[in-house]
Amino acid sequence: DAGAYLSVGPPPFRRADSDSPEDALFGLTAGEKDYAASRVAYHLNLTGPCVLVQAASSSSLLAVHSAVEALVGGQCD
Repeated sequence: DAGAYLSVGPPPFRRADSDSPEDALFGLTAGEKDYAASRVAYHLNLTGPCVLVQAASSSSLLAVHSAVEALVGGQCD
């Protein structure tokens, strides 16, 4: 099982309002970094762990460390 461990900064833009329900849902979730790992895992059809890591200044390092721990621990391949 492949997993996704992400660290995300603030979104550069937000999608404009639309009459389409799909666009409205996209607008609610796409710009939010809280959904980034889930969206990546869904679109890549990943079945392993899906984790968004947020830390003050070391998010990327913490995401890599968490991914390595998952590999070593057998949580993902």
